[in-house]
Amino acid sequence: DERYTYAEVAATVRSLAHYLRETHGVSNGDRVAISMRNFPEWVMTYWATVSIGAAVVGMNAWWTSEEMKFGMSDAQPKVAVVDDERLERLLPVLDDIRAEAPVHVISVRSDRDSCSLAKRRSRRCFSDANQRAGLFILRWCYRNRSNPAGSIVTK
Repeated sequence: DERYTYAEVAATVRSLAHYLRETHGVSNGDRVAISMRNFPEWVMTYWATVSIGAAVVGMNAWWTSEEMKFGMSDAQPKVAVVDDERLERLLPVLDDIRAEAPVHVISVRSDRDSCSLAKRRSRRCFSDANQRAGLFILRWCYRNRSNPAGSIVTK
């Protein structure tokens, strides 16, 4: 059972937004993939991403390595935020993905954490998402396992 105050969530969102922008160069129109189960970090990553004008690439948490490779290669996110189980699936295909386009990977809830969202705090707010335009979210759904259908939402 986990509980976060609004203030804790807001601080984490601001901190992650700063980290995405300043450390990984994510900016307006870039893509950030989120692949994890329904952890609080999913929502915090979503809010941080859209707050800096980047587009969320929502990846199905049940995807296999090859499906993750397809989604990452198709969307070409600048950063992927994944939990440990998705990291295990991503690692075997990560070199192939990076051969097409560079991607930074941030892991959460992992012994290999490169960014612990729960520990990052910042008081600065970096953008006004209402002033942004363009791609907002990219998601895939399946008619069947081998025939993905992508959909986008724009602002």
